[in-house]
Amino acid sequence: MGIEYAYSLELKRDISALEANQYCRQGRLKDKRAFKCIGSEDCQINLTCANFSALPSQWGVAPYYKPSKEGEEHSSNCPYNKHHKANSKNRLVSNKSSFKKTGHFNLILDNGGFTKSSSSSQSNAGRSISSIKHLYTTNVDPTQKNVKKRNADIGSLKKLVDVFESDDYDNSATTVKINSTPISLEKLFHSLDDHSELFKEIRVYFGEAKIYERNSEDNFYIIEYTMESFHRINKKMITRKPSILIYKNQIQKHRHLRGLQKYVNTNSTFNCYFFGIPTLHDYINFELKNNFYNILFR
Repeated sequence: MGIEYAYSLELKRDISALEANQYCRQGRLKDKRAFKCIGSEDCQINLTCANFSALPSQWGVAPYYKPSKEGEEHSSNCPYNKHHKANSKNRLVSNKSSFKKTGHFNLILDNGGFTKSSSSSQSNAGRSISSIKHLYTTNVDPTQKNVKKRNADIGSLKKLVDVFESDDYDNSATTVKINSTPISLEKLFHSLDDHSELFKEIRVYFGEAKIYERNSEDNFYIIEYTMESFHRINKKMITRKPSILIYKNQIQKHRHLRGLQKYVNTNSTFNCYFFGIPTLHDYINFELKNNFYNILFR
């Protein structure tokens, strides 16, 4: 079996993986990566809950916790130090659905990022994906046998996030190409749920956020992440909560944004994803401009 109990950073207490799954489906938990190991006092590596949001009928195996970073070791005193790899291998052998896939994806972008696909481009994308041969290879790692490699195009931020959050893919080995330059999913996605340093790099920035109206007469809302980040400019460190300005009429115009309305001024949080480069000055901003498909919330 995998790791059964972990410390929930959202609930501030120990819970089982089965409870995490239940609380997720109830809306009480939102981040499958917000857990810490409790195997020993000196082991606090980050854990991810597998099958976090899946219905029981969809489980290949029951929910369990695993290290968030591939290959990360527990402390020497942690009881999971010796057994985690063996258990992972047993799950791979006993359950075909838990085989890790290594994908190599191409992002379909214009100058501003993602765009809404037309029916014709969707059709073309479907033909290009279906024409790609799926390769099956044997990895040199004995615990990673029968690794499935996939090549395809990704034309939306939603699809990119789905691949990143999937338990099927090895994020450290799965790559995407941005302007012909490959980058692993692990490096492409930058979590804003910790006090991290930001650089002027194109990434998918994600984390817990709120949306509010500064003044009822304003024609925009402000999305603000709940945790502070920082950057350095002229040897000075600027610490701020990253924010996104989004116009009210654009929320109504774009179907994928309409659900934001119910969060306005409620103090409720949601997970917000932004694809692009941060604007770093006296503040930390993510500028949408006219690229409203560079933002996604869940």
